[in-house]
Amino acid sequence: MATCLPVQRHPIAACVAAAFALTAATRLCHAANDIVTSCSDSGPGSLRDTIAGAAEGDTVVLNPTALQCSSITLSGGEILVRQDNLTVKYDGDNANRFTIAGSNQRVFHHIGSGTLTLQRLDVELGKYTGLPGAVAAGGCIYSPSGTVDLEYSSVGACSVTSGSTGTSQGSGGGAVTAYILLVNHSTITGSSVSDPTAAFGGGASAAYASVSYSSITGNMSSGVGGGLSATSMRVTNSTISGNKAAGGGGALATANVFYIENSTIAFNQSDGSAVIAVHYESLSPFGTPHHAVIQSSILSNNVNTGAAPGYDVRTYGRIYQYGGFTYDMVVMGSNDIVMSASSQVFLPVDTRRQDPLLLPLADNGGGTLTHAFGDASPAYRNGANPGKTTNDQRGDGFARAIDGVVDIGAYEEQTRDVVYASGFE
Repeated sequence: MATCLPVQRHPIAACVAAAFALTAATRLCHAANDIVTSCSDSGPGSLRDTIAGAAEGDTVVLNPTALQCSSITLSGGEILVRQDNLTVKYDGDNANRFTIAGSNQRVFHHIGSGTLTLQRLDVELGKYTGLPGAVAAGGCIYSPSGTVDLEYSSVGACSVTSGSTGTSQGSGGGAVTAYILLVNHSTITGSSVSDPTAAFGGGASAAYASVSYSSITGNMSSGVGGGLSATSMRVTNSTISGNKAAGGGGALATANVFYIENSTIAFNQSDGSAVIAVHYESLSPFGTPHHAVIQSSILSNNVNTGAAPGYDVRTYGRIYQYGGFTYDMVVMGSNDIVMSASSQVFLPVDTRRQDPLLLPLADNGGGTLTHAFGDASPAYRNGANPGKTTNDQRGDGFARAIDGVVDIGAYEEQTRDVVYASGFE
């Protein structure tokens, strides 16, 4: 049993506090480890019962020694997480995960106002179907008042559907939180959201999303944000690829601010008027600078399946005066490859408009999928490392800088056959 004392929490993180100007109350707890001992969906020692009996701030542990299984399939409905703060983790190394399958029902419903942390888990096969006129959200994970923190985990093959019209809305095929979504060394893949009125975030949706060392791939939205939808977002050392949106933002949809660093956003699709790899609807009044930054990143090969021209970056929003010209969005940053952008977007002057010659999405090492690039790619040795990170998206063993030089995008080429790359055999 955890012992808790009420205290005042400091701002969650500098970037989040700046974006939302929030502080929160939490508890200082002497947390306990609660061990899951049963592979059953319910009953003594089950994951469901262990979470129900855990105290505020506890850690629920799926231990390979205590359990004689590698997965649990739910049959009794979603698991309700009443605690403000709770961690559910598989007690192994980061290369191994435990599977929790929803079997066509939502997996986790977090009703607390703190953080639900999931470590080394594969959360999959969740489904949520909305009622007429209601919001349908979170096919696998739903936290309407709190934060979801994914660490070395995956969310996949989840869905949100709603057949109603009018006041309905669907969001977050894989995961949704009305507050903060943190995705670290994780994958969100193969999830979808479908709603005839409005749909946001095939993979995930949040008020603020921070994605790092992760991949968001193969998700779909019937509205905007095939991969991810958020009011504000930060994407670093990550790959967003192969997502699709019927409206706009094949990869990303954001209504406020975004920051993209050392990332690759490619091969996403939109069936709308144009492909919008970053869909930006300004909430700022006329003449107010928009907060948009792209640093050492690749935005390329995003395609439009409709009749209108497609772009890697397009914006809808109020106009902004910059340098005597009028734009909908001004992007700050440097060392980028952006193959195409609408005329309303002002990109950094050193932006390269070349094809980065990306190779197919693949397991190039590490725990997440990446796009390597061909020998003649302009991404090679033309990047920067503004965040001074040690590794590329793949993590340990994959240096971000080689001989002090950095490539553009999420993937850093570690070695190169100089003779072959020069065209000799």
